[in-house]
Amino acid sequence: MIKEQKIIPFDFFDIIEKYNIENQLKTYFDILQKENEKINLVSRETINKNGLDILAAESLLPFEVIETPSFACYLDIGSGGGFPALPILMGSNIKKAILVERTQKKAAALKRIINNMEFEPHRINIIDKTIEEYSFESSFDLITLRLVKLTAKLYKLIMSMLKKDGIFIYYASPDFIKDDNKKGVTYCYNSTNQNIQKTFTIFRKQ
Repeated sequence: MIKEQKIIPFDFFDIIEKYNIENQLKTYFDILQKENEKINLVSRETINKNGLDILAAESLLPFEVIETPSFACYLDIGSGGGFPALPILMGSNIKKAILVERTQKKAAALKRIINNMEFEPHRINIIDKTIEEYSFESSFDLITLRLVKLTAKLYKLIMSMLKKDGIFIYYASPDFIKDDNKKGVTYCYNSTNQNIQKTFTIFRKQ
């Protein structure tokens, strides 16, 4: 199946303003920068304010085309320092979230970040294992994956964890052929003034 591709506009100032998360982001970035001094959660090039703002806006950009107002159960795989999960939790109506970060030191840092923010404690659970090692009690209506290579095997596992009509966001363009009954659409956008083209792909489980 040939993957469909679309080009969409991107302005990180507009995204942050639209989702009204600027104050939350400031708190998050302050804590993240302190944690980043202890363990490498984001790159030196990204840790400057504009770099973090762009990452936060890129985390929310797929929701401009999803147009789904709320999700009951959300899974983020490879959460690292909190992108894309924390901006998504700030800007979307999500009842319960599970953030998976297999590196224990990064998972511990992520817990400290969340504990120092105003998230409801029952809303977010952090797992320091891989999704293959952990037994989830229920399926999800939203799954995200960033900075982890999407293989055919991982794609199959992720789709098996999605509810019917659930959405999987991959913050890149996959390089394998998808099966015919699960359509993926890749969106292209220019991330910065240097016209660096980036992509994300949205899959909907039929």
